[in-house]
Amino acid sequence: MMRINSELKIFFLFWLLILSPTAYCQVVDADRADDVDTLPKKINCIIGLNGSADKQKKNLIDGSAVIDLTYKLPKTHILIFKGNSDFTTNGNEFLQNSGYLHLRLRDDDTRKLSPEYFLQYQWNGLLGMKSRELIGSNLRWMLLDQTIKNDLFLGLGVMYESEIWNYKGVKSIPDYTLYNDTSVSKIRINQYVKSAIAINQNIDFVITNFIQSDIKNILKPRISSNAAFNFKMMKHMGVSLNFESMYDLNPVVPIDKFIYSIKLQLNIVI
Repeated sequence: MMRINSELKIFFLFWLLILSPTAYCQVVDADRADDVDTLPKKINCIIGLNGSADKQKKNLIDGSAVIDLTYKLPKTHILIFKGNSDFTTNGNEFLQNSGYLHLRLRDDDTRKLSPEYFLQYQWNGLLGMKSRELIGSNLRWMLLDQTIKNDLFLGLGVMYESEIWNYKGVKSIPDYTLYNDTSVSKIRINQYVKSAIAINQNIDFVITNFIQSDIKNILKPRISSNAAFNFKMMKHMGVSLNFESMYDLNPVVPIDKFIYSIKLQLNIVI
């Protein structure tokens, strides 16, 4: 008979509690997978910044801030916190306000198969996403890990997601304030593949692809990709070129099914 270790027992107990009718959980979207490899230090922090200002009829200001904090726990686990905020203002008016907060607990790449747990909160004022909250867990399978060179991981799990949307991002509606907000909660199957490739000592490429399917409508998933070229300029500074996209076959409100962003970012490594 196969023996189940204590950590896998916690994994199954975690989902028993989430799916219990008496449990109250709100979840957002696990559109992020950590791109941190096995850690040589106890604490790692990356801060990303970019911005611009333009004087037109009013002051047009565009900015972005990213934090990626990783803490090495006792034994073989790491705790990852990621935060991102993008904004564009024209005078006192917000043209864009989007971002996310993400917390993840996982193994420090010491085992082929291990559980991971995550929480996320997300918003996008331009699209009309007032909030997306989620909680979930995956089984993480390490197919390849060459530490500072290349790696390949697969993940499969379940997440609970709760969203609130207005109709601001719907092109066919001139005045979205005439409509009530729409809220929805779903349980999704979460699958991802993540790979990192070291091109040389100072340049690497990281890509993560997600497929997230409503368990009641598996044939209309949400597919998202995150790709980054990271260029190390000096010991504590670098630049990243980031591409993010999402194709949602069944959006909560009738916005464009495909959205994407491209961003150049200055990184400060602490």
